[in-house]
Amino acid sequence: LFDAETGGYLIDVRGVPVSLSGELRLALDGQSFTDTSVQLTVHAQPVATKLSPSSGPITGGTQVDLFLEQYVPSASAKVRFVTLSAVESAPPPAAAPAEDK
Repeated sequence: LFDAETGGYLIDVRGVPVSLSGELRLALDGQSFTDTSVQLTVHAQPVATKLSPSSGPITGGTQVDLFLEQYVPSASAKVRFVTLSAVESAPPPAAAPAEDK
């Protein structure tokens, strides 16, 4: 798919189950491939397996560790928490009545 904005071709690699590496040649008509090629490496999408801790104070400041499978280290990797919502919690337990002495 040609991207007029960048002048390049977009290749949809979503759903790639494993990391792949190889040579890429282009055929606009599906038959006549170019004589030139480029190296292409595609990595499978990382899968989040654990978030620790799973909760923290509403004031923030809690360091969160994210555990991933199929992650390939990258200087440009970013994490975004897409859906955050308020969670109602139970009120703290009532204080025990003071004992009479």
